[in-house]
Amino acid sequence: LYFASDVLLFVRYCRDKQKPYDDISGTPYYLAPEIIEYVLASKHERGELLPSPSFDVWAFGVLFCYCLQGYQPFLPFGNDRMELFKNITNRVYDFNKRSVSIYSAALACAIFERSPRITFEQMNYFEQ
Repeated sequence: LYFASDVLLFVRYCRDKQKPYDDISGTPYYLAPEIIEYVLASKHERGELLPSPSFDVWAFGVLFCYCLQGYQPFLPFGNDRMELFKNITNRVYDFNKRSVSIYSAALACAIFERSPRITFEQMNYFEQ
């Protein structure tokens, strides 16, 4: 997916050019919590952020919820970027389970699990 991959391309670019990565680049609504935690951590606490398909699964989950409900699941009140990041890292999301099928609600919950996060392959065979 493009949303998560634009961030990962920037991370790779910074590594290749030996530049510090201190800001979030990309579409913030679709960032996986691991990316946000990496960027917000102090430089001394950071490990290495490796690109992962699970970041794309997360971005897909946000898009999936948006298509089902018509709004972003992690939206904060107002336009506060740090509150958005707090909602994402704490998995505080607005998802009306009564307005969608049980299968869709269960899949959304599986996508937003931290570890292990469902894979695209597992989604093909997902059962509640």
